[in-house]
This record gives sequence, C-alpha cells and structure tokens, in this order.
Amino acid sequence: MYGSSIGSVVATYIAFKLPIERAQALIQKYLSFQAILPTFDFMSVTNAFATKGVGTMDQFEKQVLSLFDDAGIDMRAKTLSEASMPLYVVASNLTDGTPTVFSKKIRVLDALKASCCVPGAFRPYELYGKAYIDGDILLPSITSILPSVDPETLILVLPKRRQCKLTPRQIETMSPIDYIREIHTLKVRVGHIVCKNDQTLMLRYPKLESSSDLAEFDVEDVLRSAGGQLNRFLFSERADQERAD
Repeated sequence: MYGSSIGSVVATYIAFKLPIERAQALIQKYLSFQAILPTFDFMSVTNAFATKGVGTMDQFEKQVLSLFDDAGIDMRAKTLSEASMPLYVVASNLTDGTPTVFSKKIRVLDALKASCCVPGAFRPYELYGKAYIDGDILLPSITSILPSVDPETLILVLPKRRQCKLTPRQIETMSPIDYIREIHTLKVRVGHIVCKNDQTLMLRYPKLESSSDLAEFDVEDVLRSAGGQLNRFLFSERADQERAD
C-alpha cells in the first residue's frame, strides 16, 4: 500500500485494516482542510517569512490521532512495519532534493506529517536532520518511482480541481492560503498529466475534488458515477487486449 500527501492517511487506514465502512465519515470529520490548518494571525503570518510556513504540524497531528482513536487504534507509537500489509509513505525531501519513501521502523506519525506538510501553510517538517514537505510536490505520481508496475494494477486518481487564472490582479486579491493552494493544485495537476499512463483512471465528478466536503455531495451518486467510469475503463482495456491478441 503506497500513499502520498493526504492519500498517505487513507493508505495507512487501509493498511491497518480499520473498518472501511467508517473511513469516509472519519476522514470527513477530522481531516477537512480547515480542521488541520494551523492558527492564522498577524504574528504567525509575519513569522512565516522566516519559518517558511504559518505553523507547525501540531494541529494536523492532533486531528490524525483523533481520527485513529475514533477508529479504535492508538497511533502514537505505531511504526509503519506494524501495519497488516506492507505500507509505504512518500514525502518530498528538500534537503536531498528527491522523493523519500518511508517504511518499516519509521513512526507512522512522522511519516504522515512529512508527507502531508503543505508548503507555506506548514513549516517544513524536520526528521533525522532533513526537511520534508508534501509528497505530491516532488512526486505527483507514485508509479514513477516503482521499479515496475504489474499490468494488472489499476491506478486510481481523483484529480485536483482546475486552478483559477493566476493573473497579477488575481494574485493581489487572493489570501495567502488560497495562493498556496492554487500553486500546489497546479503542481499536482501538471504532474498527474505528465505521469499518466494506460493503467491510470482519472475519476471525475462535477465540482468534486480531493479536498471537498463530502457532506455537500450525493455520495451514492458519486459512487455510481465512479463505478460507471471504472466499468467503461475496464471494458475498453479488455477490448484493446482482445484486438491485440
């Protein structure tokens, strides 16, 4: 199980075999963008120029622990090796300038905080003397670091929303956090396009993005739509294979 950015939390939840029927409600309850952000005030924003982030990952850690506590597992001292299946978490290593894949004896909380450290909103997360930020920054597609991808593997991606037009006037009127989100969105969207291959299914639903509040959507309709896209994708792949044979 591989995960990057907020996907690392989902991957961890699945890898520890927690009740999948509660995953949606728990993530929606504890990990909305607003719930994990540090406190914004004049002092924190002013200090961000020096610290390269408005706040630490403390609020994110609190919310993640609450999520897993609610799911019935204490993650405070857990390591990635304790998951029920091999678990790998990706972060962007600013010190070495490369993606880093955490596994084995790395503490789950350390891996998740490094992987989900949105630049600008959070200060780079320091671990073992190196600085880490959001895994999507240097690695928008995990498949690009795998030695090989089994032809039976299906890669599912929920695209980030289309970024707004960042004209000079638009930038002037944006809040700092909105500006950071737009830059991050652009970076990830471009990366998804570059890394997309024949095994990638881009799941799309009107106005739904990876940071959306699912309470605002008809979840059953979202799942029906996703199922239809998946069936069409598999049928197309099967037809292509039959023609090739």
